[in-house]
Amino acid sequence: MFGIKQLRLAKVKTMQAANEFLEKEYWPEWNERFARSLSGVTDVHRPLTPQIDLAASLSHVEPRVISNDYTFSFAGRRYQIVRGDVQAGMKRQSLRVELRLDGELHARYQSRYLEIHECGAKKPAEPATGTFYFAGNRNFLLCLDTTGCPRVRTWRANPRLHLEV
Repeated sequence: MFGIKQLRLAKVKTMQAANEFLEKEYWPEWNERFARSLSGVTDVHRPLTPQIDLAASLSHVEPRVISNDYTFSFAGRRYQIVRGDVQAGMKRQSLRVELRLDGELHARYQSRYLEIHECGAKKPAEPATGTFYFAGNRNFLLCLDTTGCPRVRTWRANPRLHLEV
C-alpha cells in the first residue's frame, strides 16, 4: 500500500525525492501486481460524426422558460431571442441553455439553435414633466401638456387637485 508510511520508511523529505521514489520503486511494483496486457481487447470507441456536437455534449446545460417578451435569464443576466428566430408558440415554453467550455452561450429550442443577445440594462424612468390634472372619475392622472408626458397613471385622489411637475 502506498501512503505516508511508505514515504517515511524510505526517508523521503522533499517533493523531488518523492517523485524519484514513485518512479523507481513504487510504480514498477504497482505495475507488476496490477497491470494486464491489452491483447485481445477491441477498441469500442466510436468515431465522431458530423451529427455529434462534442461541444454541446460537454457543455453545462440548464433548462429555462421563454417569457412573453422572448427573453430568458441565465447566470443573473437577461438574454433576448433575435426577432428572425422567433416562432409562434414559443412563449412560456422550455429552452435548453448551453454554457460551452470556451465560455460561449448557446440556446436551443426544439432541436434548433437560436441567435440570442444579452439585453442591456433598463434605463431609469425619466421624471414626468407637464401639467397634470386628476380626472373626474378619480382613477387616473390626465396630462394636458403632451411634451414629455408619461403614460396615464392610475390614481385615487381629489379631482379638484391641480399638480404642476
